[in-house]
Amino acid sequence: MPRPKTTRNVPEKPKPKSKIYFPKKMGYRKIEDEKYYRAFSYVSASEISKWTKKESGEFTGYGSPKAFAIGTAIHALVLEPPHVAEAICADPERCGGYDENGNGGLTTTDWEKIYMCVDALKANKEIMDLLNGCETELGMFYKGRGMQLKGKADALNKSEKYIADVKTTSDVKKFEKSIKKFHYDIQGAFYCTLAGIIDHVYGDAEEIVPYQNFYFLVVDKKNGGTRVVALSPEMIQTGHEKIRAFFKKRGLEWFK
Repeated sequence: MPRPKTTRNVPEKPKPKSKIYFPKKMGYRKIEDEKYYRAFSYVSASEISKWTKKESGEFTGYGSPKAFAIGTAIHALVLEPPHVAEAICADPERCGGYDENGNGGLTTTDWEKIYMCVDALKANKEIMDLLNGCETELGMFYKGRGMQLKGKADALNKSEKYIADVKTTSDVKKFEKSIKKFHYDIQGAFYCTLAGIIDHVYGDAEEIVPYQNFYFLVVDKKNGGTRVVALSPEMIQTGHEKIRAFFKKRGLEWFK
């Protein structure tokens, strides 16, 4: 697929802030990013991670629009059907990489890096085997016990009970350090538990059984190196401890 034409001479003005979105359907569902992010009243793993960083003094702000656009493009090209991926990559609001003042934008070099990462991920048989049979970009919503929870799994396998998430890194050999630095253990614990909740509350599972396996599908932005990194039970437990602290602060009890 040729590089999408996302660059432009005069960036569009930022759109007005969107209204809050209230999901009408709970459980698993396909949902556009724009609606997912507007479900402000629902707690996500990202929100808990941000709170955790603020509590420890680690929070230094959000990533750059360019970094977000690069990640969005890689995810789309790996996880979405070609026609959907092409539309996402050609959307300047999602993959333009411009800041609120219209500065920046993805360059030819950026797109070369994106396609290097995509090709490397697709060339890794272990990664593609994990993605096979998964539902991708799958929204998850739960409302109950005083909580409103949301997540969006890159890849979820309901029959084998695992979740996989695509991550870029600057050093694929040291990704375990990134798990600790960016609190990715929260994402793993939160998503695995949320999937178990949904299977029980909205499905036919007799009880809440969190998914036991969470995999990071990692690609090095510098050289295209790839790895599959599984969250250990110890990492998932530390994620639960952080989530528990978040909800305890709000007078609520986490599920595990």
